[in-house]
Amino acid sequence: MRNSYLEIRKDNNEFPIACFFNSGDLNVLPHWHKEVEIVYVLKGTLNIGINDTILTMAAGEIRIINGGEVHYYLSSPDSERIVVMFDHSFFKDMRLINKEEHSLLQLLNGFEKSSLTWPESTVTRLQSLIREIYEEMIQKEKGYLYAIKSKMYELILWLYRTVYSDEKSNQYQSEAISNPKILIDNLNKIFSFIEEHYQQKITIEDISQYLGFNPQYFTRYFKKLTGQTFVTFLNDYRLNKAKWILLNDDLQMIEVASLAGFHSVKTFHHLFKEKFGTSPLKYKKSKYGNN
Repeated sequence: MRNSYLEIRKDNNEFPIACFFNSGDLNVLPHWHKEVEIVYVLKGTLNIGINDTILTMAAGEIRIINGGEVHYYLSSPDSERIVVMFDHSFFKDMRLINKEEHSLLQLLNGFEKSSLTWPESTVTRLQSLIREIYEEMIQKEKGYLYAIKSKMYELILWLYRTVYSDEKSNQYQSEAISNPKILIDNLNKIFSFIEEHYQQKITIEDISQYLGFNPQYFTRYFKKLTGQTFVTFLNDYRLNKAKWILLNDDLQMIEVASLAGFHSVKTFHHLFKEKFGTSPLKYKKSKYGNN
């Protein structure tokens, strides 16, 4: 949507979840964020827009809004809702295994998003879990952070066992490249991952699993988004880090290479000269006028 905007939350990174209560009297403008949002209508009817669709949710309904989806709330007098928002990093230690590993993103992409299609037992349990999470967040009794985390794990488990579909997860992958908000969100995830891990070994499998894609799909996806391969993009990032190090620190080339994420000085020297037309040492001397 043309008037949407990115919302960046500044919650405690050590516990990246928020839970709050809202009445429906006010409009909430179109926005999107990287966090997942779960909306549970407690009372009345709620008018909500997700991407290009306007929905009316009745009391008792639950809806999952994935990160990157544009959404907004229209004035819905006399309605009440609980909203749970969480970053993917909330489950950073979770790996669910079926026949092969499923990342959290794959699970979220494969869930049926509306409780209208869920088994009654799933709806009933998630209603209870969301209320309990909210109460824990409000009361903050001893151990409440542990309680919230355990309830969030149970919430994901219920969804995984009852409303997850590999077909839906694969369908999301095919849609991800055409949805501009999902596209931007995925690019932000890729850039953040590289920034955090560039000094370590990063494989196509690592970044693919992080995004919830299979490696073959990710390779095509990234090339279409950026016009270059992921390996080339990653090497360019590291080379630019190396240039900054060369200009700001007086270090041996083996140290420069290591700090920039290259585990072979020979590889670092070759790629640097290939990209910039000069060796790392000559580049450093030229910038200081020591030709």
